[in-house]
Amino acid sequence: GPAPGRASYAAQSPAGAGQLDHPNSIAVLPFNDLSPGGNQGYLADGLAEELINAITKFPDVRVVGQTSSFRFREDGDDFGQVGEALNVRYVLTGSVRRQQNQLRVAAQLVATEDGHVMWSETYNGTSDRLLEYQESIARAIARELNIAITSRGQLLRGLTKSQEAYDLFVQGRYLSRQFGRDNRKASLRLLRQATEIDPEFALAWAWIGRSGMLLAISSDRPERDQLVAEARIVASLALSIDPELAIAHYVQALLHDYDLDLAASQDAMERAYQADPNQPLVISRRGHYYANIGLTVKAEEFLTEGVRRDPTDSVALLNLARVKAARGDYSRALELVDRSIDLEFTPATGWKCVLLRYAEGADAAMDCWMELPAVFRQRYDPPFSGDQQWELIGDALFRSDERARTAVLDVLDRFFAREDSAINPYTMDLQISLHSPELYMERFVSDPYPLNANGLASIWMPGERYAALRQHPNFPAFAERIGMVRAWEKYGWPDQCTWRGTRADGRPLFDCK
Repeated sequence: GPAPGRASYAAQSPAGAGQLDHPNSIAVLPFNDLSPGGNQGYLADGLAEELINAITKFPDVRVVGQTSSFRFREDGDDFGQVGEALNVRYVLTGSVRRQQNQLRVAAQLVATEDGHVMWSETYNGTSDRLLEYQESIARAIARELNIAITSRGQLLRGLTKSQEAYDLFVQGRYLSRQFGRDNRKASLRLLRQATEIDPEFALAWAWIGRSGMLLAISSDRPERDQLVAEARIVASLALSIDPELAIAHYVQALLHDYDLDLAASQDAMERAYQADPNQPLVISRRGHYYANIGLTVKAEEFLTEGVRRDPTDSVALLNLARVKAARGDYSRALELVDRSIDLEFTPATGWKCVLLRYAEGADAAMDCWMELPAVFRQRYDPPFSGDQQWELIGDALFRSDERARTAVLDVLDRFFAREDSAINPYTMDLQISLHSPELYMERFVSDPYPLNANGLASIWMPGERYAALRQHPNFPAFAERIGMVRAWEKYGWPDQCTWRGTRADGRPLFDCK
């Protein structure tokens, strides 16, 4: 999508424009592809991303996340503006030129305050030396920022010595981030090829797991089962090669969600964070995991920090909006959702309508709902299609129309009774929103679906519909069944729930409001 105007960036900078909050703050901008064919962009992006990942390992450095720094692609970018927009003291920039087997990589570290070039270097050689050049650049940056690196081993972890495998991996990772089933399928094909060439390529194994779990959301049951089974194998493989690989721990968290063990998910997310505590994506996703189990204060803390480091991470912006709403701050939640929508994150469009119901009432929410784009509506099809059914959902959700509510729940019942029905977070969320807590809990447990825990952040929202789930007599058994209670015992109890002691059989006694 188009990058937002530069002015809007400074205004969005959570730390406040001009007020540098870290002496060693750096953004790695996308490297330019200067190859004759202009077809090595994926390689240039991969190089910059690998450098971001290496620099996040440095102690006491604040690195801007890839989502935000990669929005500055134009050659004419004014480094002073970039510094102000992303709140950083330095930018690392450069170029890649590959022609047949020859490679030239140029890099420079620039002070944003005055444009002074602190360090620059050009590397010339054969293509298979790319990883060596990346390592040299990362170590040079550490020297310039006066950072003592204790690691004698490689900074660029989980990579490969094979240039061919690396090429395939970088293309696969790029496609994995694009929406659409075709992109995700192509991504898996390339990532699998990379691991065939180098079976020790831990990062490629981990990305197969991540891509597969994303593809599984929109897959029918046989394909879904296959993708989840593969994700289990590849995440374990990745960790057996590199036990400190944060993304592999993150994939394991997604798998534990699917297995209905939220305590294990939280543990896996903590391991991801311990492995890479400076990585904005890991910080934000750790916050989201706290939101799933109702620990909204902790969730807000980590999501705020993640967004501060990567102000255009549209997923983190939406997750932070949901936490703000759970805490009753609807105006801030709406601001964050609008930023996520500006970044073209489709799920945020539906959440805006939900938040408008709290902030401005039923009419505003309904107007929003009826204007939602087809790309969002498709997420409810099947079982819902066409304007008439869409309006029916809106009447049930926002106007509390009892006839509409009954009709929507009836459509869901018939749909879920079918052999080929595929559950997703959207149809499941309707059941909580429409005051059907028993069916929600029953289906959540009987038919797990990929990324199921994402929907749980909703159950902590204000309002009687969500409270009806938390106060339902079956909720304690449900919370125990999905590992939520064990997560609370380890990580703390949510604001809305109170521990009342222990029952005779040793199980915890609690109630929620």
